[in-house]
Order: sequence, then C-alpha cells, then structure tokens
Amino acid sequence: MLTAKALLAKTPSRVRYRASYPRIHILKDFTKKNLEYRSIFANVALGNTESTGDSYNLTIRCHGAKGSSKFNMTPDSFVWVHCSCPYFTYNLEVVLKLRGSSDIKNTNGEMPRIKNPSLRPYLCKHLYALTLYMIARDKKYGVKDMSAPKRPVPARKPPTSVKKPASKIAKPPAARKPTGPSKVPRPGRRR
Repeated sequence: MLTAKALLAKTPSRVRYRASYPRIHILKDFTKKNLEYRSIFANVALGNTESTGDSYNLTIRCHGAKGSSKFNMTPDSFVWVHCSCPYFTYNLEVVLKLRGSSDIKNTNGEMPRIKNPSLRPYLCKHLYALTLYMIARDKKYGVKDMSAPKRPVPARKPPTSVKKPASKIAKPPAARKPTGPSKVPRPGRRR
C-alpha cells in the first residue's frame, strides 16, 4: 500500500494544474471500531463557479501512519483510493490495484498499455484535490483517537441555594453627579 506523500509526489504536473477550484462535499467521514481504517466518502467537482463541471464520487480509506493508532490524514498515512471518473478508471485503477491502493470496480482488469504503459501509480485530479483538502483539514482540526478508551464524564453537582450573609452582599454603586454642561457640541457640527 502506498502513502499519500508518494501518490501526491508522483502525480504529474498537468494533473496537479487541473485540480484547481475544487468544490468538495464530504458525504461521510467515519471510523468503526472493528475496522482498521477511516473511510471518507466525498463528491468532488472541479472548475470555477461558471463552469458546469461533472462531479464524481470518491472514496479514501486512511489506514493511518506507521506506528500510530490515530487515523489522521497525514502525508505519511497509508491510503486506499477510488474515483468514479473515466481518467482514474482507464489510467490508474489497475495500476493502483497492483500496489494494493485500490480495487478493480469499473474495468475488466486489463493493463493500461496505451494510457499508462509505465504503470506509474498516481492520483487523478479529483483525488489529488480531496487528498490535499483532507490533509489540511485534519492538520487544522485533528481527529480523535478512535482506539483510546472513552473516559466517563464526571457527574455535575446540582447547584445549591445557599443564602449569603447580609454583610457579604455587595452594595449597589452610588449614583454619580453629572459634571460639565449637559449638552456638549459634537465636533464637526455647527449650532
């Protein structure tokens, strides 16, 4: 399985350039106790607001960094990816399956002899934008450690109605007398 850093670094510059103006909608982001990874389902459309770009369904499974029990999306996280776009289907699906970072869902499993003859693993523009977004989001907000046992919340004590002695009650402040003229002309105004 490949790390997010390796997939981001191997992505060609022409694909990185096309990954601009992402409109990302996270559908689900969860970790179940019996799973060894965090699943992120998203819908991503690229292009500016005037264009009507197609949107595709994406899945990222974050297996966490080596030696970490958290499933934060970091550059060192091992990831499994899938996108429903034709570019991913015809160029990357089989190649990433050979590396353990995807499964064959949309193709018949033939090697991409014409589109990716060197079998270079990288990300499509949708996965590139989503991976960068998730790394930045997890760095800013973080994800709770899912494997840590939950601590019981201490019970709150009910408020008690204890009356203070009369000597400790604060007195209201004394009224102030006005000083100077009651109507002061404001600067910039004429009378």
